[in-house]
Amino acid sequence: MTKAETIKKRAPVTARRPPVGASPGTLIADPAARRSELRLTLMSPDTFETIENASI
Repeated sequence: MTKAETIKKRAPVTARRPPVGASPGTLIADPAARRSELRLTLMSPDTFETIENASI
């Protein structure tokens, strides 16, 4: 062996934790995530229609 190989260390991962007092299993939404979309497609034998950003 001529030179000692350098070992790359992984960056530490910080876990997002639920707020104190939250119910077990509470999920934390990523603030950088895309908003949810609902696209509705209505079909009949004669025609079809698509509604973007439909709501329930």
